[in-house]
Amino acid sequence: MPASPKIDNRDFETILQEIRKLIPFYTPEWIVSERKDSGLALVKIFAHMFTGTLHQLNLVPEKNFIAFLDMLGVKLLPAVQSRAPVTFKLSDGARTTVLIPAKTQMTAQPVRGGDSIVFETERNIVATPAKLVDVYSVNNKEDDIFLAPPNFLAIEKRTPFSARLVQDAQLKDTNLFLDHTSELKVGDILKIGETHTLSSIEYVEVDKISDNQVTIKNKLNAKYYTDTLVKKVLVFELFTGMNRQEHILYLGHQEIFKITASVQITLEITGSQIKLLDSNSNLVQWEYWGGQENKPFEWHEFDSCTFESGKIILNKKNNDEITEIEVNSIKSRWIRCITVNKLPEKNLPLIKDIKITSTTLTAGETTTELSPDTTAPAASTLDYCLIFNNLQYQDKTKESKTSKDFQPFQPLSDDKHQTLYLGFDAPPVKGPISIFLALEIQAYIKANMPRISWEYYRRQNGKGEWARLDVADGTNNLTQSGIVEFIGADDFAQTLRFSKSLYWIRAVDINDKFKSPEKIVAKDNQLKGFVPAPKIKGIYLNTTWASQTQSINNEILGSSDGRAEQTFKLFKFPVIAEEIWVDELSALSADERKELLGKPYVKEVKDGEDNTIGFWIKWQPQEELLESTSVDRHYEIDRTFGVIKFGNGIQGAIPPIGAANIIANYQFGGGERGNVGSFAIKNLTSSIAYIDSVTNPEPAEGGSDTELLEKALERGSYILKHRNRAVAKEDFERLTYQASPSIARVKCLPNFNDEKKSQVGWVSVIVIPKSSKAEPQPSLQLRQTVEKYLQNHAANVVISPKHLHVCGPTYLKINIQATLIAAEVDAVPFVEQMATQKLKAFLHPLTGGDFGQGWEFERLPCLSDFYTLLGSIPDLDRVDSLSMTVKDTDTDRIWQITPDSPIANNKISYAFALVCNGKHQIDVKANINSKVIVS
Repeated sequence: MPASPKIDNRDFETILQEIRKLIPFYTPEWIVSERKDSGLALVKIFAHMFTGTLHQLNLVPEKNFIAFLDMLGVKLLPAVQSRAPVTFKLSDGARTTVLIPAKTQMTAQPVRGGDSIVFETERNIVATPAKLVDVYSVNNKEDDIFLAPPNFLAIEKRTPFSARLVQDAQLKDTNLFLDHTSELKVGDILKIGETHTLSSIEYVEVDKISDNQVTIKNKLNAKYYTDTLVKKVLVFELFTGMNRQEHILYLGHQEIFKITASVQITLEITGSQIKLLDSNSNLVQWEYWGGQENKPFEWHEFDSCTFESGKIILNKKNNDEITEIEVNSIKSRWIRCITVNKLPEKNLPLIKDIKITSTTLTAGETTTELSPDTTAPAASTLDYCLIFNNLQYQDKTKESKTSKDFQPFQPLSDDKHQTLYLGFDAPPVKGPISIFLALEIQAYIKANMPRISWEYYRRQNGKGEWARLDVADGTNNLTQSGIVEFIGADDFAQTLRFSKSLYWIRAVDINDKFKSPEKIVAKDNQLKGFVPAPKIKGIYLNTTWASQTQSINNEILGSSDGRAEQTFKLFKFPVIAEEIWVDELSALSADERKELLGKPYVKEVKDGEDNTIGFWIKWQPQEELLESTSVDRHYEIDRTFGVIKFGNGIQGAIPPIGAANIIANYQFGGGERGNVGSFAIKNLTSSIAYIDSVTNPEPAEGGSDTELLEKALERGSYILKHRNRAVAKEDFERLTYQASPSIARVKCLPNFNDEKKSQVGWVSVIVIPKSSKAEPQPSLQLRQTVEKYLQNHAANVVISPKHLHVCGPTYLKINIQATLIAAEVDAVPFVEQMATQKLKAFLHPLTGGDFGQGWEFERLPCLSDFYTLLGSIPDLDRVDSLSMTVKDTDTDRIWQITPDSPIANNKISYAFALVCNGKHQIDVKANINSKVIVS
């Protein structure tokens, strides 16, 4: 807001000279010299006093404006409290549920020192001793099972890992050569390739680490080139990732498979659809255990009539031994048939009987089918027959020996839809049980939202079944971080799932809406109508929301003397929420009290003899009392300073006369200091039995300080224009700033829907919070606060059809490739450091740009901007070459900007877009005697 004009512009020196000029006319006998005597001191004292008076006079316009806004009811926006999910850990001795009441307090230590920051829980929860021990997701249509990453359920900090291939990785390789392997461990899952690209993406498990060489457990399914991105998987991406599903038929025989030479094994299998076990079906592969790994058999060349007779002939053309190994705790010599492609939806193999024979192949003997003779060994039954499906073993030895049908390969038959499974070691009964799911922010369309049905496994009348679980779903169908609360039923039952006998809860995507981002991008229009699958950062049991507040109960505000417009001040402020209670026992008749009894805003207090000694009524807050009547129990509150103001008897009732008859229950707190990081909340202010510890697995967000006066004056001037109603584009933007002091930048886009496409009747509001992060994004709490505030001030044509969309910006990463020539050799590291620092500062979305005011939406820097920026570096001789790439962080689309292909030719135009700092390649060389020397 521009400064108000000065009434009098004179300063101290001007006033001093004017006084000296007037002295001869009023006191000619006083000769004022330049010497520092008492006369000069007196003149300067008077000049200073007069200057102070003028300063106060010049403040009159601003003070009048403040008084004018105060009369209109404009107040400083109070501080806003931060919120964080807090997880309670039960001690090992806990055997029953533990109640954690609302307003349980815990503290965090501020980074910059000072008093501890107090947080309070917002709701009652019951902490269960049951532990969440396993998490799976299944994709029934693809017959896939996905296990959460290692240590996913541990409540601890996770260290990200990102590296690049330093040499090509070939198809079927088992070794990756990375630029570093720090923070990498055996068992970690790696993701090779980048999301949102059409190139191959693969998930592999780390088996060994030697310097920068990583050995993986399975062979690669594709070729990957040098500089391909490799990341450790820390987030559980539902319905995608490393598939754990395997379908295997195990055949065990201690004597027949005791083989060290080249042999021919004949399997006589009876049943139906046995031809799917043929090599020509491309469905299976037959293998044996060779001591260190499973090795494939060679298929014997035979005609169709041989196979139709039910014979499968396997050749082992080496002297490797089929060694013993334990399978499902059974030690024997095994061969196995494993699927290598997706199972057909129907007509799966059905086995009735299996017999085996083994014939040694002599040197030089071909692998043609042997003619039966008297020396051929008789067919034998199996010692063991096992099948492995859906991560579970089943013993089919009895069936294989008694000609009883069994199906070796069994897909996910119980799951009709994509499902998330949560497994507990004990039944999570009673409640409310509270589970927090931390999800990465992704874009979802209101018209195409998924539907999640929560179920639990129970047993009734001796029969196990999945039943509906009634939950309060704060995740909005797994589209945002939030808490899922439920009351655990008494009929929870164990069941075997994924080889684990646990108590299971599942979330079913009943419309199968979720698809992996890679598939949505790759198939584009084919998957229109689907939404990106959730990316879960963590699942935390016994977790609830805590706010940066402190509660004070029954604080006596004072005594009413019956005067109009009485004011009272709360002891602590800024105020987050409050309840004001007035004792009206002396002002109400018995009939009036009887009529009010039973209301939720009335509390009657009696003594031991059942006499009424207090009749407290809760009064209601109003933004202003102009529309209140003489009987309305209303009050105004300035939450910034904790001032309560009652009515004058015409506009709002006057509290009845009484001693200490006004009390307050309220919460105070808020401020940016409450935005603490993960695991910063550690200490309970008072102990709770069987609660061992508390912490916050996610950062506390949303806190902001009290609004500055300058901002309030600027906001107040706009209130006169929009009158707190959102009609024009600028109205939406100004009202968004009013929703929270933590907002740094706002842009309103009329006629843009939640798909970021043009559509009449929609309003999209882009919000950027105050932050020093490279890519500031609004938190879920901030987006919800803004949306709720605008809903209360916008027209029904936007609100009723839910055509209001609040989101963060799409960032365009600016990556600079430059070759710089330093004036001297010793200036090379300095020039490189300065170039990186200047680019980082220049490209910050909120504090970058030419004047440090940040970047406007849709405004992209030009190459000339960077020539000027880098050219200002001391000890730089010249910028030898410069180019730029622009990368869309939502789609990974990249534009190359060069002097020959400027921005105008690339047609980059995004209404939601804002630039941010990317990765730069700065090559600095030295210039000595006009010769460039590479550093």
